[in-house]
Amino acid sequence: MTNPYFLSKGNHSAESGQRCAMEWVSYIAGLQHTDQPECVDLPLRTFCISFNDALDDQSRQRLRPYLARCIGTAGDGRTRERGFLCLDWLVREHTPAWLALAGLEMEAGRLRSLAAIVDLGSARAAGPAVREARKRAAAAWAAAWAAAWAAAWDAAWAAAWAALAPTVKRLQDSGFALLERMLPTIAVDLPVGVAGRAAEVCDTAIGRG
Repeated sequence: MTNPYFLSKGNHSAESGQRCAMEWVSYIAGLQHTDQPECVDLPLRTFCISFNDALDDQSRQRLRPYLARCIGTAGDGRTRERGFLCLDWLVREHTPAWLALAGLEMEAGRLRSLAAIVDLGSARAAGPAVREARKRAAAAWAAAWAAAWAAAWDAAWAAAWAALAPTVKRLQDSGFALLERMLPTIAVDLPVGVAGRAAEVCDTAIGRG
C-alpha cells in the first residue's frame, strides 16, 4: 500500500495528491496549500526546499520527523544565525566534498580549514578562497566531462555513479545534521488540531516508514 504521507520532489498543486516537505508543513499547520509556509523561518524554509529536491525518494522520507518542528520558527529571532549556518555548510562541507571528488584535494582542504562563517566578516574572509576554488573546479569538471564523453558512455556513467555514492551519502548526513542545528531545541506547544496532524504525518514516518 502506498504511504499517504509520502514526500515528493518539487512543488505540486493541491489537487495532485502529492506534497513536498514544505507543503506537508503547510498541511500540518492548517495553512492553505503552499510550499512557502509563512510559519517557517526563511533560511530554514529555503534549505528544506533545496534539500527535499536533492534527496532521492527513499532518503527524502527521513525529513518527515522534522516537519512539525519547523512550525513557529518564523520570527523566533534566529534568521541571521540560520543564514550563516547554511552558508558555512555550503562553503566548508558541501563545496569541499565535490572539489575532492574532482581531485582538487588542496582546494577542498583550504575551504575546510577556513574559520567558521558566523557573520559578515568571516563570510568576506572566505570569499577569495571560494572564488579560487570555483575557478579551478570549473576547469577540472570540464576535463572530467570530456574524458567521460571519450570513454564508453555506459561504463563511464557506472563508474561515475559508483564514485559519487559515498560523497552523496556524507552530504545527506551532514545536511540532516545542519537541519537539526537550525531547528528549535525546545519543543513548541502546538494547538490541538496541529498536534493531531503532526502525529498523523510524522509518526507514520517514524513507526511505519
